[in-house]
Amino acid sequence: PKLGQPPQMLVWQPPLFYNWNLDERPFFNRITGIMRSMMMLGGLIALNLNPMSVFSYPLELGAKAGFINPRYGVDDIIAKVRWMCATSEKVPVELLPVPVISGPTIGATFSEEYNEWARQIRR
Repeated sequence: PKLGQPPQMLVWQPPLFYNWNLDERPFFNRITGIMRSMMMLGGLIALNLNPMSVFSYPLELGAKAGFINPRYGVDDIIAKVRWMCATSEKVPVELLPVPVISGPTIGATFSEEYNEWARQIRR
């Protein structure tokens, strides 16, 4: 780990590429997918902000701070805060250099995308 943390007190985050069937999506879906991938690599991982969607953490960290429910929305940011509170230190987000192709969590039409963004905001 870069920040000098014990290996059991960090989160591994692979870069997510939201391009599953992206070639079949409208232009605005493609732009949103590209922006989210750039945000993941340039912001969330690079600045140690928080893990997102697909991430891995060691058993020791889960045992100390509590495990998360994978079906719960926005579990990534809540888990990061809980881990930092339980360990009383920063829990870095480290790059796991294995790209993950992810399906977009956006709609296939403009109205579906608008509804999905509204649902994400309400979480």
